[in-house]
Amino acid sequence: MSILKQHEKKRVIEKLVAIMDGRRGSLLFLGAHLPEVAVHAMGRGLYVTVVESNEERMKAFLEPLKKAGHDLSVSLERRPYEAIEFVASSYNYVICWDGVPAAFPDPALFFKKVRRELKAGGTLFLRTKVRQGPADAFPVLRSTWEKLPESVRQQVTNLAAIIETRMPASDVPLSATLEKCGGHFFNLESVEPLSIMGAQMTRLPRDLRSPFRVLPKGVFSLITHLDELLSSSKSGRLFPATALFTFAKTKEFGRVFMIR
Repeated sequence: MSILKQHEKKRVIEKLVAIMDGRRGSLLFLGAHLPEVAVHAMGRGLYVTVVESNEERMKAFLEPLKKAGHDLSVSLERRPYEAIEFVASSYNYVICWDGVPAAFPDPALFFKKVRRELKAGGTLFLRTKVRQGPADAFPVLRSTWEKLPESVRQQVTNLAAIIETRMPASDVPLSATLEKCGGHFFNLESVEPLSIMGAQMTRLPRDLRSPFRVLPKGVFSLITHLDELLSSSKSGRLFPATALFTFAKTKEFGRVFMIR
């Protein structure tokens, strides 16, 4: 599984590094992940702040920064993100690697906090596991789904819930839920599937997952290749996956201060 995670991480780093090129401003990491992006950003004049209460992860994050001579320039916050009140409009970018923090029972509270701390025109990059609802899993049938009687749709939903008991995903949000919730506070720019095959493996029961740990590297290479093909295709979003959401803060405030 580590090879799959490395492959996913590489894709995100390449995307973010390309975005940081030629930019100025400040960058907030929610969690001590992707130090490669921090090194790249600081080398180009961006100010970096890292929020991380786990000392081991913070130490691992700082090692590459020390080698690059940036460790004394980074701002460190060792309190949980939900306990910090940053000054409004402080950051041009926020990177959140581990999904919406569990301390925010309602994702709207998380999106509202991040939006307050982003500057106008700023961007939130949210990497998280997502799954599809019954109607979302097959977009070509969505119009048919909406025409079905409510009783039939309920039966399908109930069946999906039974399937979920064998493939646990109670802690994995629906993609549509995040898109709708985030849309109250941001403009959704993109949802990019990162790891589709790997996400399916992580959803397997533990006893079925363990054999994958001893597969030859060639098999993992094939899986990562399938990931790339699925992620680049229009059908990629049909599958539960790890995805990178890109939300942009515009200058129009409107209804964003209302939590629905």
